[in-house]
Amino acid sequence: MQKKDNFHFSEPTEDYFQEAQSGVTSGYGINWAFIGDTADRILRVAYLEDDSPASQIGFQRGDTVLSVDGVSINTNTESGVDMLNEGLFSPTNGDSHTIVVRSNDGAEKTFNVTAGNIEQTPVQNVKTITTANGSSVGYMQFNSHISIAQEGLIDAVNKFKTDGIDELVIDFRYNGGGLLALSAQLAYMVAGNANVNNRFYYQTQQNDKQPVDSPFPFIDEEIDYSTFFSTGENLPDLNLSKVYVLSTSGTCSASEAFINGLKGIDAEVILIGDTTCGKPYGFTPTHNCATTYYTIQFSGVNSKEFGEYAAGFTPTPTPQFDADVQGCEIEDDFDHQLGDSDEAVLATALFHVENGSCPVRTAAAKAEPANFSSSRESLIPLNMPVQFTQRNMDLTWPTLGEER
Repeated sequence: MQKKDNFHFSEPTEDYFQEAQSGVTSGYGINWAFIGDTADRILRVAYLEDDSPASQIGFQRGDTVLSVDGVSINTNTESGVDMLNEGLFSPTNGDSHTIVVRSNDGAEKTFNVTAGNIEQTPVQNVKTITTANGSSVGYMQFNSHISIAQEGLIDAVNKFKTDGIDELVIDFRYNGGGLLALSAQLAYMVAGNANVNNRFYYQTQQNDKQPVDSPFPFIDEEIDYSTFFSTGENLPDLNLSKVYVLSTSGTCSASEAFINGLKGIDAEVILIGDTTCGKPYGFTPTHNCATTYYTIQFSGVNSKEFGEYAAGFTPTPTPQFDADVQGCEIEDDFDHQLGDSDEAVLATALFHVENGSCPVRTAAAKAEPANFSSSRESLIPLNMPVQFTQRNMDLTWPTLGEER
């Protein structure tokens, strides 16, 4: 059953500043994904933070959890479910837990892993791939629009400029949102001045009790995110009129604003994967008595005044509706590592680069990804289908508005 309200939430203000400014969260550095229908309890590793405790001892994408501290993943006892939730989703810093997994090669592996403060690595797997017909394709995995991603994104774009890429693939599969300003920077770095052509990136839509904000621009300069002022340093750009975006139902918020903002200036977005989560909403974080509250305050539209994608953007070879995006529907592939040219979603994008169409495929198991690294909720209810929540975070820039 869907929650009546998917987007309002609160958290300790200390946690807000720790994650928003430094990208630090608590846990192992594992980002989990539930696979299949909600009645199934199949939990696999979606991706790992670089140099995290989990990556250092050998966890890999695709590992399937079998037990935690001797408790089967399929337990339905109250004490067992409590142990699963503590060991998987909210371990206390310094505590160690034993997790048994089945790896992609079928082998069972036992890991004893200790929780700690994890610095997120929002930009990963930056590489240039040469296709069979000689096209040069840039690929990067972008996991979260947090301030520390700015440097990684700039480095990636500079690499792609040096490599002279023909096409770009941005992997937003596990990107639930973050700084809207960073989204506007990335959109500029993809499109450049010639494609932006003085059009705006994002316009808030509020009720008649609020003043009308000026449209938010594509941002062409670096930002000092401690002050939210420009440094005056120009951003590099690729001057591309087309970009491939890899998506799942966990692609939310600032990631969807990126898709919508580029579509608003007639840049061609090719969407590969699953329908995005559908969050055209924003809010300003309110700090009160050591708790930070997030309440929906506005929605946003692009330069063509479109923002009605509450049901998500849907990839399809034959778009019919405004929220349809040219592309291919393909389920996430946990049997290959991210960035591997044989991984099904990336392989589909590369096929489209070469052929201009979608390959014919048989649908795999449906995946519903979520990042649980900082969640304190009970994520495996007793005697109920597995449920999970995903915090969808957005931050616009304070001189133009702030939101998380």
